[in-house]
Amino acid sequence: MSMTRRFLLLIVLGVLPLVASARDYSLMYPANDLRQANGVYSPNIRGMLFEDVAPYLLDNELATLERVRMSQPWDRTKDPFEFAVNSDTGVILVPTLSVKFFDDLSISMAWFERFGCNKEVVFDYVAALDFSDLDLPAPLMALSVPHDAYKRDTFVNDVSQKMLKSALVFILLHELGHVHHRHRPYHEINTSQALAQETEADRFAMRVLRRMRLPPMGMTVWFMAASMR
Repeated sequence: MSMTRRFLLLIVLGVLPLVASARDYSLMYPANDLRQANGVYSPNIRGMLFEDVAPYLLDNELATLERVRMSQPWDRTKDPFEFAVNSDTGVILVPTLSVKFFDDLSISMAWFERFGCNKEVVFDYVAALDFSDLDLPAPLMALSVPHDAYKRDTFVNDVSQKMLKSALVFILLHELGHVHHRHRPYHEINTSQALAQETEADRFAMRVLRRMRLPPMGMTVWFMAASMR
């Protein structure tokens, strides 16, 4: 990916809170579904960071990890792309809505790949969330993908799980990078400094991913989806 394209994506990610504020996502998933999903996602995501990633961290990075705590609220529905961190407290925010949404996107991408469909429709849907006047449903329903698609086909299950895990590992490492480098809150810095912090956090994440030899397929889908907004 070119540096120009990279910076454009960072700019898009930087304005996500402003874009998302106009849309109400609280009805995208039933509250009970998010509660149940939280019970599944939360321990798995903690395991990704504190068990799967930890063995690949250097000593000073492990010291940073010791400062980290996870916040995984099931009832936070501000934005399906909301992942954040407080560099001072070390609290990484991973709302269940955001994980569920990307899980559904991954299943949709795998389903479309399996049956030779145009995967660009998935990204068109993401763009429509903010640029359409329609109140769109969750990805699987909106894209006419069976709710149990991952159960119906082993390819869909395998590929979607790899997308989800690699994206979440990248996101967690990116947020850990902010803590490691003790980055400042955005309201205290200018755009140039914010871009520099995002680049530094990305580089941190990519260094660890290389040690893990984890293909960044999910990260690619994540950035493509974010760029549509």
